[in-house]
Amino acid sequence: MPRLSLRVLGRLLAGVTVPLFAAACSSGTGLPAATQSNTVDTVSLYSLYDDTLPLDLPSGFDLLSNLAVRTDRTSGFDFAVNITPDGRAAFLPTYVLGLSRGAGFIHTNTPFGTILTAPVSGYQDSLPTVLDSGAVAIMRSRPVTCLTGSVLAYYGKMQILAIDTTARRVDLEVLVDRNCGYHSLLSGVPSS
Repeated sequence: MPRLSLRVLGRLLAGVTVPLFAAACSSGTGLPAATQSNTVDTVSLYSLYDDTLPLDLPSGFDLLSNLAVRTDRTSGFDFAVNITPDGRAAFLPTYVLGLSRGAGFIHTNTPFGTILTAPVSGYQDSLPTVLDSGAVAIMRSRPVTCLTGSVLAYYGKMQILAIDTTARRVDLEVLVDRNCGYHSLLSGVPSS
């Protein structure tokens, strides 16, 4: 892993407070019914380790809010992205960045549209996941405490639409199940 520049260190340390998110929680087995609808979105993230980019561009993604975030404003995100010298996208779970453990990825050859559910285990959370344009991965958030008091995670899937090495940007198609503990990766309000 490259040595942290002052810009990167500032991005990681400036937002030491983690916002609290209220979310409906469920594991699909005895917890409250899902209330959030799953939708496919597109998001653009900018290379974290690039001192030529303006600081106000988002490098991180937060599954809880389903938003791209600036890593200099918050530590409440699940991964950041970096563009490697050979033009690939390296997805850095928070543990790789010296933050909490748990957020991770499973690289899959299954097409984005046919992934129906997220696995319970098998997520890479301690090393970067390096992917090419067109690649698909399943995502798990950092552990969160749901309204019921259970510690669970949010799950999602992503596909890399483009890696722009000039703009130092990665464009993603994402679907995140924003119902705490649910594993459904289908559009609409999940039933389990």
